[in-house]
Amino acid sequence: MNLIPLPVKVKRLPGEFELTANTVIYTDEANRGNAAALRNLLAQATGFPLPILSEPGAAQGISLRLDP
Repeated sequence: MNLIPLPVKVKRLPGEFELTANTVIYTDEANRGNAAALRNLLAQATGFPLPILSEPGAAQGISLRLDP
């Protein structure tokens, strides 16, 4: 059985985020499987095969990490 946990908290900030073909998913090794699942869901909805990187960069991106 696959489970996707709900976030403990969500903080809304001013601004906007546009998902484009240049968007990158940043994650650590522990969350690589979760990042791949997110990439697959987003690819189905947008057609964008977003790359997954382990090091934050300058590109617009989604950061997927667990807070210890």
